[in-house]
Amino acid sequence: MLTPEGLRHLQQYNFDLLAREEPNGQRRRRYIALAHLKDGKSYTEVAAARRTTRHTVARWERWFERDSLKGLGSKPRYWCNQRLPREQEEAFRVAIEQLQQVRPGGRLRGEDIRQLLAQ
Repeated sequence: MLTPEGLRHLQQYNFDLLAREEPNGQRRRRYIALAHLKDGKSYTEVAAARRTTRHTVARWERWFERDSLKGLGSKPRYWCNQRLPREQEEAFRVAIEQLQQVRPGGRLRGEDIRQLLAQ
């Protein structure tokens, strides 16, 4: 449920204008949803209008309440665990290129890369 303080926070912004000026479709969609909330609609009504779930609308509103407009941007997704730390990615890429150059006859296979990664 939208709190009175959250509603006051929404009143400071013109989400219709922000949505018209926003080139990013994802962020534009979130601005429009917040414009509906600002107009007094419930999460369920906004979700039906935006063809999403009320939980998603509530999450967008929480992000906005916590981080203002910056909170409505894209979030990093960590759906799978990386096996290699980010600081080692470049060295691994170079090692793959070197292995490709010294490998006789043909391309690297997935198994070759897995063995290199294990090392």
